[in-house]
Order: sequence, then C-alpha cells, then structure tokens
Amino acid sequence: MTAPLISTVFDPPAPSDTKATFNLKAFALVAALNGWSSQANAQAEYLDAMADAVGAFEALVGFRGAWSGLTGALAMPASVSHSGSIYALTADVADVTAHTPGVSASWQLVRATSAQITHGAGSVSDALAAKVNKAGDTLTGHLATISGASGAQVPQAQEVALLATTEIGGHRNKLLNACPEINQRALTSVGDDAYFFDRWYILTETGNIGISALTDPEPGAPFGFRLTQPDASPKRMGFAQIIESKNIRQYASQAMHLAARLRLSAGSNIRYAVLEHTGTADVVTSDVVNNWASATFTPSNFFIAGLNVISTGTIAPGAATWGEVDDWDVLGASVKNVIVFIWTESQVAQNVTLDLSRAQYEPGVVATPQEWRMDEESLCMRYFFRSSFDIRCYANTGTAQFGGNVQLPFMRTAPDITVDSPSSSVLVSSFTLTAASSTTAPYLLTTSGAGNARYAATFSAAKEL
Repeated sequence: MTAPLISTVFDPPAPSDTKATFNLKAFALVAALNGWSSQANAQAEYLDAMADAVGAFEALVGFRGAWSGLTGALAMPASVSHSGSIYALTADVADVTAHTPGVSASWQLVRATSAQITHGAGSVSDALAAKVNKAGDTLTGHLATISGASGAQVPQAQEVALLATTEIGGHRNKLLNACPEINQRALTSVGDDAYFFDRWYILTETGNIGISALTDPEPGAPFGFRLTQPDASPKRMGFAQIIESKNIRQYASQAMHLAARLRLSAGSNIRYAVLEHTGTADVVTSDVVNNWASATFTPSNFFIAGLNVISTGTIAPGAATWGEVDDWDVLGASVKNVIVFIWTESQVAQNVTLDLSRAQYEPGVVATPQEWRMDEESLCMRYFFRSSFDIRCYANTGTAQFGGNVQLPFMRTAPDITVDSPSSSVLVSSFTLTAASSTTAPYLLTTSGAGNARYAATFSAAKEL
C-alpha cells in the first residue's frame, strides 16, 4: 500500500498583505481546510494499518506471549506483550519476573497500544484536540465551524464572519501600549501602585522605581520601557495592566494567550500572572499583591483575596538576555476584568533593571505576530490625556467672569482634572477647570480689574481603572 500524501498547501494571509490580497488568501485557506482534513485522515488510517503490520511482524520474531506468564531466564531475541503493548528484550536477563516491561531498562517499547497510535474514531482532529485544546471543546468542532457541518464549503459571508470573530484582521491584542511607546506622563520615578507609561502601572515592595524608555531594544522591537531598582536595599518590583471590561468580557470561558519579551539584568527568575476580576466591572483593586514574600501564588497568599489566578509561571532567560513568555489558559465564565502582572520573583539589588517589549494578550492558544496599531495613542487617551491651554480675555472694568470649554478626547468616563505649571497675569484672581463629561471640561476664569487677562497651563485628564 502506497502512503497517501497530504498535497494541500496553505498560503496564509500576512499582516503585510493588502486588504484585497489578505481576504483572498484567507478565503482560500478556509476552503482548503476541507481537503486537508480528508487527506490527514487518510494518512492517519494508513499509519494505523502500518502499525498493525509491524505488530504482526514483531509477533513472529521471538514473540514469547504475555510477560506475566513467563518465569526464569530469558535470552535475546525475545519480545513480549504487556499492558496492551509490545516490548523487545535488549539484554539477556537471569529472572524475567524481576524486569517489568515499561519499567526495566532491559525492555524497549516497539509498539504502543492502539489507543496511543491510532487516530480515534476516524478523525485526526480528535487526537490533535487531546494535545492542543485546554479549553475543553474539540478541534473537530473548530474544523466543522470552518468547513461546514456537512463538509460543504462555507459561504463567503460566513468566512468573513469567522475571520471577524477570531480577530485575524486586527485589534487582537487586548493590552494597550503593548510595545510601549506612548508615554504622556514622561515620568522618571514612580511609587507603588502608580501609572507611568500609558496603561501600565508600577507595583513594588517599597519606595520608588526608576523609569526610562528603550529605543530599538532588540530586532523587531522599536520601543520598550525599563524599570530600575534605585535603592540600596534589595526589593521586588514589577508592572501591571488592567484590561477594561468591555474589551475582555466577550472572551468568557475562552482560551487566551499571553506573550511578552522580558529582560532582567541580573540572572534571576521573572514571574508573570494573569488574574481575573469577577466583581463589579471596572471597579478593580489595582494593587493585587497581598504578601510579596509569599511563595504561594494564590489569593490570600501572594495575591489579594477576591481574584482568580488564571495562570502564573516563571521564565529564567539569564542575565541581560531577552526571554519569552508563552502561556495560555481559559478565562472563567464570569470574567469582568483581567490584570496582567509581571515582576521579579526575588528581591533584586540596586541598579538591577527589568525591561519589557512586545507584549500581547489575545484570543487563542498560540501567539500570532505582534500587532501594530496606528491608533494606539488614541486608544490610550481613553484613560489618560495630557495637553495645554492658553486662555486670553479682556475685562472692561471691575471683576468679570469668563467661561468656556476645554475639549477632551473621548475618555472612558468624566475624568479627574489636574492643572499644573500655570502662568497667569496679575488680573486673574481665580481659575477652575473640571470635567463635565468624557469629552468636555468647562472652565471659569475670574478677573480682578480692567485690562487684558491671560491664564495658560498644562493639564492632565485621568480616568484609569
């Protein structure tokens, strides 16, 4: 019997393709999965038949029956059956009962049980599902979704819907400023539970952490940020991001993948965690650490109570070497927010640095290429916006009041306004600026006499999670 070949060749769409080329490739790929699954099943059936033939041949060469029925010395060549598998003797033994197949080094497994080598009930996807799907649903179901329950080609409209649902085309990454470039605050030192680069905040055992930007930290990564431990006493440090409810709730009970490029200047472990908040949407306790010294990474131990630990782990890339987080797990049915947290597992010495570039948290069980978004700054401004204004007016006589609005981007809700670095003329007796909505902040300027009045300042509008 000639081995059947899988002739189906995939030409997957790439982020660099034009929209028209991307769509054509995507449609062709989805349609080609029909032929691929049939050819893969045919090849699996062939492998089953070959396994049976090999087993029959092995049975003819020194086969001694069931190992459990043998006693005394046994010399090569010899093969036995045990627990549904075939084993070959690799060395003469004085007492065969003292050498259990699968345990003793005197035996070599030459044929596994049919359950180990066959493709199940006629579908190679069933065997693949057992290996790759932690979510509990089956790869067969995914293939049926793609190819159609009856095996017919899915209509183009359904293919487009599938692509949109799986977010192949864009906005897969639920982390914002994930290859961190946006840095509206431009801070150089930050304390515990305070934001620094847009959407990211610091968590540390004590004191402050030094902050700096990275440019081209490694090939393919144009941006990054660095945390520096400034204190003489060792301490742990890290950073986190809370994903807004509207960006994560739709993935309840689905698999999500976390990837990140990390570098620690000292040779120590870098730990990561994905935490799930199931309480009121967007009402999240950002300081998720209960006890930095705890080595039990569960709620009420290392983490605060009330969170679900979706996944946690470590990487050890070596000193000053980039390492990769590559992990996935399944969100709960009641997820409201997700917190991605990365930190130094051990206390680190003064001047030790922790770097981040190219983080991605997306639906699925495997990492896809880093997503680059042209509107990243606009997305970040939903939570924090920094700008300036310059108000000028003329008062005829006495005390006068002038009002107006400072425009904001479309923020999450009405933000908290902070005015700093003001510059005003002596005629200005008072100035107030408060947010009325997510897009406007009314001001009121009061003068103390006649003449030209001017009030200029920078301001921050913040509504972080």
